[in-house]
Amino acid sequence: MTAVDEAAIVGDDKEVVQMAERLLTPEEVADRLIVSPKTIRDWLREGKLKGIKTGKLWRIRECDLETFLGEERKPGETLPSRDYTRQEIREFLEADRISPEVARNVERLLNP
Repeated sequence: MTAVDEAAIVGDDKEVVQMAERLLTPEEVADRLIVSPKTIRDWLREGKLKGIKTGKLWRIRECDLETFLGEERKPGETLPSRDYTRQEIREFLEADRISPEVARNVERLLNP
């Protein structure tokens, strides 16, 4: 993990206040979200995930990642659930290369 001290100018006397801000690399964020670093860089370029670009390097503030993940929800608040169609479930099974035996069991559960 990378920690970077950023200086902020405060007041008329130009007093410098040091603030420690935790910055993450796209690779660290990718590991946390179980996606590729390329996906993280795409999200940064598209503005879906807020980040800081210095030259060619991207960094993501911990608080921006938390906002992206929706961790600002109230305690106990859950995300709305979503119903999936049978076709979507079949596509998930194929994409995840689930064994034919497990896929048949899922099919049986879907068609009582």
